[in-house]
Amino acid sequence: MTGTRSIPPLDQDPHIRNDYGPDGMFSALVAAIIQQCSCEREHAIAALKVYRNNVDHAVESIEKSRSRRRTTRRDARLDHEEKVVETSASEISHSNLVQQSRAPRTPRRVMPTEESDSAITEQVEEARMQPDLEKTSPAGLQVVTWESITSEKPAFQLPNITVSDSAPPFDPREGRHPYPAIERLLWAVQGGLSGADAAQYLSLIQPSKLPSFLDQPFGTAPSFFYIVNTGDEDLIRTWIKFGANVNVRESRYGVPLLAYAIFNASTTCGPESRMSIVSTLLGQGAEVSSIPPSLYNSGSGSMKPSPTEHRSNDSETNWCNPYFQQKMSSAMTISLKYILKRRAETQPPSSRLIQVASEHELFPLFSLPFTMIGQDLALQMLIGRLLTHLITPSDKPLVLTFAGPSGHGKTEVARRLGKLLSLNMLAIDMTQMKVETDLLGPHPPYHGYERGAPLNNFLAENSGKRAIVVLDEIEKAGPKLLDALLIVFDEGRYQDRRSRMQVKCTEIIWILATNALDSDIIEFNDSNRAARTDTEHLNLKLKESLSRRLNARMKSVFGAPLSGRVSAIIPFLPFTRDEQMVMAHKYLLDLQTRMFQPISPAEKRLVGQMHLQIANEVAVCRKLADVYYDPDRGARSLESAVKNEVEPKVVGKYLENSAQIVAGQAMEDYILDVDNDGHFE
Repeated sequence: MTGTRSIPPLDQDPHIRNDYGPDGMFSALVAAIIQQCSCEREHAIAALKVYRNNVDHAVESIEKSRSRRRTTRRDARLDHEEKVVETSASEISHSNLVQQSRAPRTPRRVMPTEESDSAITEQVEEARMQPDLEKTSPAGLQVVTWESITSEKPAFQLPNITVSDSAPPFDPREGRHPYPAIERLLWAVQGGLSGADAAQYLSLIQPSKLPSFLDQPFGTAPSFFYIVNTGDEDLIRTWIKFGANVNVRESRYGVPLLAYAIFNASTTCGPESRMSIVSTLLGQGAEVSSIPPSLYNSGSGSMKPSPTEHRSNDSETNWCNPYFQQKMSSAMTISLKYILKRRAETQPPSSRLIQVASEHELFPLFSLPFTMIGQDLALQMLIGRLLTHLITPSDKPLVLTFAGPSGHGKTEVARRLGKLLSLNMLAIDMTQMKVETDLLGPHPPYHGYERGAPLNNFLAENSGKRAIVVLDEIEKAGPKLLDALLIVFDEGRYQDRRSRMQVKCTEIIWILATNALDSDIIEFNDSNRAARTDTEHLNLKLKESLSRRLNARMKSVFGAPLSGRVSAIIPFLPFTRDEQMVMAHKYLLDLQTRMFQPISPAEKRLVGQMHLQIANEVAVCRKLADVYYDPDRGARSLESAVKNEVEPKVVGKYLENSAQIVAGQAMEDYILDVDNDGHFE
């Protein structure tokens, strides 16, 4: 038929080996079924495909199919024989005849029929529509129950997937196979498959089949568990992009993917990567209701809950028996508690908002709060303003002012915004821009016009496209420098100074970052410190009051022409005490990661392979926040504290060891704590 892409037979496809052929990776499974059932090869292959290469279930299916046919023929024969008995003069009793006719028969070879092929087809569709969650493998999870608490370590780990030596290398084009095998894809994932190759594979599968394909279990765990287990954020985003369910659960004990990412990632990837993975899942809709609130609402990170403290009758959280409770409690850090609590307290977007945002490729915006520390008010205003502007037609670009003290997330939010929305971004340090030509380049025919300038060239390259331009510290730019951009801000048009071609800038998101409004923001924060954590209604009043104040200050500092073209001022407030502690913990995680890296004498990297543990992270982070946080420097003050106060003590302790430093040396354990006098030790 015209327009239909035909798929060649398996043994003729140049890109795909016949996995079920004599030399295929599943040939041994086919042979085993033929031996046990004495069936045709085609019948064995069909059953294996239905039951995802599970030999036991395939054999059971074939035997049941035969049993149904034997029963039908036997009943028909019995009816005939009973009629003969009624009219016969035989002395054999009716009961003996029935008993004899129902005696066990030796299994005989059953040739495949049109009926059996139809039955297999029906089973295929049924298996796809209703996966059997009770089917488990020996590699499934073994855990204790509520009634038996033990110190033993049950096997909560995913199996290593292996294939025969004769199996062909994985090829992403295998996705066009009419029966794509999740086992083979996961085998490739465990072997280091890239996100790009995984995306190519998944793009070849029919979209209607993707959700069930991605969520099907291998053993007791859906494929997403294997992806999270890699710690590869690119793969995780790929699975989400193609429709994998972020709320999927392990089928035997109901362990949610989010919980697995929390407690398992602590052993398979670094602490920073674990935070990023959990943030990604939460931002894409992972339900925090699956996690017992007592795990992240406790005030002290060092508090050890009792064996029954987290027990719940809630069906969402009753998976958390003592074994999992212990693993979750051990994995919980200040940062994880913070992000889980933030997700629990965040009002989810409405279905209509999700629909509209998805249509405009803005759905990732909703994950922005889970990639940041603090700045609830700024993120709420930013997301609202972005959605309103980008989903409604406009002939003007969006011009935002990010105002607040240094080190409180202005540049970081812009960077993460560009990453989440996959937008090109240009950041310009305006302290280096003294005259107009520094920013946009000279007009022709002046010397050097053909080279342009970074901003001029970026606008030309992104004409008509959505992109981000960050002008940092605009208050330090040369006099009248920003006047050159007033027409761009107002009308969204610009002329490339190299080619004199018109450039469309209506899709550009302009971010003007400034510290010129710091005094107003800090004063407002000090006056309303307690109210910042109050009700949503009160926060709305605070937002309106602060906006009026900042608009007036913006006009007085930058003048009416520029301030009148600003769409909104986004205020970045100083961190609360809890946020300061979480920020301190972020830099401690970074220190742990750097200390964990392998030693390489060839690269003169002689400090590493250290397992740095924080004995009482609450006390350590509180110490850093109380002593070293500076509202004028924000996160940079805490970063400096970890670098200058904590790291030297850790490295000094490491250098006290008299053993020679060599590549591949054993991991060494070090513990960071605060003594009774409040000193790091």
